[in-house]
Amino acid sequence: MDSLLQNQEQHLWQYLLGVGGAVLVLFAVARLLSEKRQPTNTVAWLLAIVLIPWLGVPLYLLLGGRKLRLLADRKSRLHPELPGLAPASAATVQSPTSQIITAAGSCPPVGGNSVRLITHGEEAFSVLAEQIREARHSIHITTFILA
Repeated sequence: MDSLLQNQEQHLWQYLLGVGGAVLVLFAVARLLSEKRQPTNTVAWLLAIVLIPWLGVPLYLLLGGRKLRLLADRKSRLHPELPGLAPASAATVQSPTSQIITAAGSCPPVGGNSVRLITHGEEAFSVLAEQIREARHSIHITTFILA
């Protein structure tokens, strides 16, 4: 009777380990497919995780994560100081558009500049054409397309 009970307990542990391993494989594959990487890297990790999960999953968890994000978080933000220009006034820095741009990782605006959010393409084109016509020395432009 004891050997039967031990045998059932052993089968239960094997079953639980198998289910736990399958869940880890599913989570690793889901995380792998949600990341934007080169297709060859994705296929290589996918094959390693699915074909040899007891080796592929731990290796992916140790080596496959994105290290660049961690390195970028450790670096300090750049705040350029342009010669001859004072930092922006408190009123400019407090505008909602400036706050959003700064929160997204851009440098805070400096004096003599303005930030304006343009939400329609026709308006953006007319403003851009007008500013190009009024330029005296050079044109520096940054645009974002949000979809």
